[in-house]
Amino acid sequence: MKNLSYLLGLIIVAGIIFNACKKDEDESQPPSISFKTGTSDTSGIKYLTSDTTLYVNEYFLVGISASSNISENLNRFQIMRKYENEDVIIYKDTSFSSSTFNVNEFIKANEQDGGTEIFTFKIYDKAGNSNSLHLTITTIPLQPPSISFKTGIHEPSGMKYLTSDTTLYVNEYFLVGISASSNISEDLNRFQIMRKYENGNVIIYKDTSFSSSTFDVNEFINANEQGGTEDFTFKIYDKASNYNSLHLTITTLQLPSTINEYTNVELFYDTISPNSAFASTTGEVINIANAATNANKVDWIYFKDLIYGHTIIAPTETSILSDVFDTAYITGWSQYNATTFARTQLTASQFNGIDNATSLIAAIWNLTYTTFISELMPEPGEGFDVNDVYAFYTGQYKYGLIKITEVNKGAKNGESSIKCDVKVVK
Repeated sequence: MKNLSYLLGLIIVAGIIFNACKKDEDESQPPSISFKTGTSDTSGIKYLTSDTTLYVNEYFLVGISASSNISENLNRFQIMRKYENEDVIIYKDTSFSSSTFNVNEFIKANEQDGGTEIFTFKIYDKAGNSNSLHLTITTIPLQPPSISFKTGIHEPSGMKYLTSDTTLYVNEYFLVGISASSNISEDLNRFQIMRKYENGNVIIYKDTSFSSSTFDVNEFINANEQGGTEDFTFKIYDKASNYNSLHLTITTLQLPSTINEYTNVELFYDTISPNSAFASTTGEVINIANAATNANKVDWIYFKDLIYGHTIIAPTETSILSDVFDTAYITGWSQYNATTFARTQLTASQFNGIDNATSLIAAIWNLTYTTFISELMPEPGEGFDVNDVYAFYTGQYKYGLIKITEVNKGAKNGESSIKCDVKVVK
């Protein structure tokens, strides 16, 4: 009996020890932790689950799911990051109490110009067990957005895009066209124009926020109202904080005070003597056959036909000019001056009273300019009567006025002519 009691005691003690060991074994099971896969429902961004290469400062998304494997709840989550040989940084440290854990974390890759960074995602339970996942992110130098100046002629204004440093008169308008595109997966999100006059402060002239992989803008800007030098910066950004920029330096001059005047200018459109082209800088009337060799001087051309009637037109309107002149006279010019024109409400006496550049420019600078003025287009009866006054602009503040003094309708063979007086800023 005594032996039986002893044996029973041994069995009970062994059971207690076994259960204690089993409990210890159960309580030492680490939590489960895994990367989420697929795409985030809220952001539409794909979860990162393996080592990869990103641009510096580029954002990525990591999703973590974890659960406890013991009776004790999870209680802590950490994200640690270690760049190259630098110290470990605790990027995130969250305390909580739950049997499960879920998180979506947007993280920005290292800002240094290329290298390797190890990310550790670690989960703990209240029993002190832990488990972790790792990602290695290799960063490569920034790929800034592409940005470029537009070239050529802007439609429909007829103005030439400015693409390089230049000299303008104070308050003169110029046109800049910008095209940009993103070179990474992130969209462009901001465009700025900054201007700095001489030793003054930088002024934010324009600041636009948007979201797109490309950007396009045409910007009409007036030069500084003071004489001197002003730097313009055109800057594009993407959502990863990359940026790129273009620059222009505009030197401004005070307006000239004098004007050139040309009287009794006669322009013909006929088959015998087509002296149809005019140079406002010199007052020359140029035969259309010689216009190509004087392309730098020709500011407008006169013609008359059944569609347009009497017309003065910019050399840039080559498609119209090729219909009314021999194509050989119109093609192959070294340049086509982008003159623009506007109808004015000035009377002949007001035209006659203008004797300086300041009053001339003040009278016409804010009109709506087009590439031609005609008798019949866009509506019949719009002009080319004696004493009509038209404005023109040839660039670099070269504003001018044309007063019609004679209109000859062309009684035979379609021949026609006009006479005019011209005033233009020197």
